[in-house]
Amino acid sequence: MNIVIDGNAFLSVSTSIVKNILAKNRSVGERYYVGDLTSDKYILKEASKNEFKRFSLNYFGSILAPFKENVESVFIVFDSRSWRKAFIKQHIAIHGEEGDFEYKANRKYDETHHLFFDYFQEEIVPILEQSYGVITSRVHGAEGDDIIAYICETIPEEDICIWTVDKDLIQLVDNAKRKIILLMPKMMTKHKKVYTSEDFD
Repeated sequence: MNIVIDGNAFLSVSTSIVKNILAKNRSVGERYYVGDLTSDKYILKEASKNEFKRFSLNYFGSILAPFKENVESVFIVFDSRSWRKAFIKQHIAIHGEEGDFEYKANRKYDETHHLFFDYFQEEIVPILEQSYGVITSRVHGAEGDDIIAYICETIPEEDICIWTVDKDLIQLVDNAKRKIILLMPKMMTKHKKVYTSEDFD
């Protein structure tokens, strides 16, 4: 089984949980970050880094654990700049605002949320690559789901499990010569969700 992890989903879930953990940690204080003395930017507190690193590696292990020794390869994919935004902007310029083109436009972001994403890329990704043989992918102009679809197309003979929170990827579920299944974390539900084709054995 090849495991393909939606990196942005993984980071969003991990960051959300760790921020809640840190909020209850008196040694961290009210904020999980501090001002950088050498610039006008913010940096994560050392305790925040340690907790995020511990949780991320444990969470990563929990995703792979059900497959035990049956893991062929592990991919983690990330968004780059989206071609969709440029396409939609061009479409509106030509055709006017027809249809619903509020693509991710109304999402609210914590302005310091990216600190965890940056730390993950700089400190944790090398550990996953070097110690666990994980393949990480980011392609300029592509989003994570584009890369996931490409991986599914280029590994035609081997089974794939996609870990994500994006239900749009259900369209990739397949049970032809090989199987593609979709696994979603619990989030606000009691159980994980597993999506398969109807004739899945």
